[in-house]
Formats: sequence, structure tokens, C-alpha cells
Amino acid sequence: MGPDNNQQPPQAGAVPEWFNPVSPIAPPPKSKKTLMRVLIIGGITLLLCLVVAVVFIVTRQTSTCLDASDYKALTGVDTSSSDLSPTQSFYDSYTLFKDGVLTYDDSTDGGQHGNQLIQKIANFYKAHTAKPILITVSASYLTPDNELLTNQRIATVQSSLLAAGVPESVVVVSGASYITPEDAIEGDGDTGEISIAITSDTTCR
Repeated sequence: MGPDNNQQPPQAGAVPEWFNPVSPIAPPPKSKKTLMRVLIIGGITLLLCLVVAVVFIVTRQTSTCLDASDYKALTGVDTSSSDLSPTQSFYDSYTLFKDGVLTYDDSTDGGQHGNQLIQKIANFYKAHTAKPILITVSASYLTPDNELLTNQRIATVQSSLLAAGVPESVVVVSGASYITPEDAIEGDGDTGEISIAITSDTTCR
């Protein structure tokens, strides 16, 4: 039998029908155990991250209170921590103004209640920024005529502290309060004193 004249000759580059490439073998599906293991590891990792974050936040918010070593650094006086009340009354002093004006008295007691005190407190704060410190400025007056002057002096002390490098967020200002004198007042009743108190923030431990 002769050749089939209707058969098309093979084209150049054509792959013979008998040569079929092997289809890629699909990977077996992951087992449920493998998926569960991945989920457990992921959950543990997330939990550890949350614990670390909480510990970090708590540590940042809870700081150490001022103690006896801080008191000695400020005053040069030895004391025990049990004798101190860091959040209520750690250190109390006062600035002294000249009579009737907004100028510090830098001569009385060697000037320790004037600009020296402002700089002393500012230096103490700068050396203890790791601890939550509050500086409260307050005063009282004995005659109604001294109310305005007393409030102006409170503002002067506040401005002096800020100028010396103490942040505004650290300085707590209380308005002047009137105190009824028990005895007769001599002179104009101007004491010239503005109280400055250093304490730890109540969040310290």
C-alpha cells in the first residue's frame, strides 16, 4: 500500500505527539497539624510582644522617689529615708524679697534666699531629671494691700526658675492666700517671703 498523499508533512519545530511534557506534581496540602503549629507559634510571639510593651509602659510611668541621698545632694545634710516624705514634704525653703518690691534680697543670710536658692534648685532638678520632681511655689499675705504684690512675687519666682532651666511642667504655682494674723501687725505686713517646696510626683515608688 502506497503512502497517503493527504498526510501533512511534519512542520519544523513541531513536537511529536508521543512526546508530552510531564505535568508538574502539585505539592501535598499542608496538614492540619502543621497549620495549628504555625498558629500557636504566632500567638505566643504576639503575646510576648504585648507583655514586653506593657512592662515598658509601666516602667516608664513608675519612677523612683527622691530619697536620703538626694536630700544630702541638695542640702548637704545626712538623714534617713524614713524621716522623709518625698511626695508631701521633701524639701521646703523660701525666697526673700526686699520690702515692697520685686527684687530678691541677696544680702540677708548671705543671700541664700535669693538668686542663690533659685540656681540651687535648678541645678538639683537638672541632676535628677530621671526622678519625677515637682517644685511648688506659694505664699500667703497678712493684709489685703499685699495681695497683688504677693502674687507678682510668686510669678517672679516662677519666671526665675524657668529662666534657670526648670521646665514649666515641673513648676506648680499656687495663688497667694490670705491669713488672718493672730496678733497686731507691725509695719505694712510685708514679709517678703515666697515658699518653694520640692516633692516627688505621687506616681513614684
